[in-house]
Amino acid sequence: MSSAHRLGFTGDVMLGRQVNDAYRDGQQSPAALWGNLQSRLRGLDGLFVNLECCLSTRGEPWPGRRFHFQADPDWSTAALRAATVDCCNLANNHAMDFGPNALEETLSALSAVDIETVGAGRSRGAARRPVAVDCRGVTVAVVGFTDNVPDYAATDDRPGTAHVEFDPDDEASIGVLHESIAAAKRFDPDVLVASLHWGPNNRTHPPESHRAIARKLADWGVDLVAGHSAHLFQGVEVIDRGESPTVVCYDMGDFVDDYAVDPTDRNDRSFLFELVVGSDGTLLEIELRPTEIEGRAVYRASNRGAAWCRTTMQERSEPFDTEFDRAGRGLVVSLT
Repeated sequence: MSSAHRLGFTGDVMLGRQVNDAYRDGQQSPAALWGNLQSRLRGLDGLFVNLECCLSTRGEPWPGRRFHFQADPDWSTAALRAATVDCCNLANNHAMDFGPNALEETLSALSAVDIETVGAGRSRGAARRPVAVDCRGVTVAVVGFTDNVPDYAATDDRPGTAHVEFDPDDEASIGVLHESIAAAKRFDPDVLVASLHWGPNNRTHPPESHRAIARKLADWGVDLVAGHSAHLFQGVEVIDRGESPTVVCYDMGDFVDDYAVDPTDRNDRSFLFELVVGSDGTLLEIELRPTEIEGRAVYRASNRGAAWCRTTMQERSEPFDTEFDRAGRGLVVSLT
């Protein structure tokens, strides 16, 4: 690496339902999904998202589930490429909404446009397998896991998600996590990321069990915990581990979707999280750029929205004693 690199991370990217209706059949350019953020996203050295839907026209809705999210792969893969997404986490509660055939098509559609996937696969072993992504000279290793919807878990002979319990006392799950992290470290990455879809919806603070898991991941050498699932962003914690810290974004919230907006907790507001990595692999800072969802697309937050995001993030990070500085409309945490 010859200079500092910027790696982008987002929470949920849900392209089904009304989002799918707005873009399929050429009604809008797929690139319009990213609003006025497209050039920012394309300028990153790497971009990692939680893809909260199937990319498929196949399958049947999974019985007994309230919501089923599916997007046509033709426009949705074009949209992901328009933002130069490098890797999609599929360990979540919607990857199997239309069954194993739809997940198979999702994996194939993303592979066809050179987007890596993690957290789901055609077997249990494949679902748990880490991936290494070359981000313009920076090697980023990623593991993906979820504790949502045990029925979606991959088996030895059926596609599905990488499912564990995020319980520090669950020896089996801790063993699975540790094994996957050890496999990821064999890539000798510059940055090691755990993309975790954990916990229930609509929570503004993580449970103590998540904090305990984060500390274990820090002990094992994870550089960034990229959490999601609550539809609301949660606080950022920096765990000191000697030479280099572990950054824990307990929940990155929603990045783009069609969800009803809670007027108090504002699930339509979050951040683009940018991890800055130095030429020697040192984590330099993490910058939080406020975002807002509007009209089935994501935009830089308005002045008012950005102020709300800054204040709310600082409040939600108070339990972790995280020190933020102002950076434009957003916030930055120094890691050196």
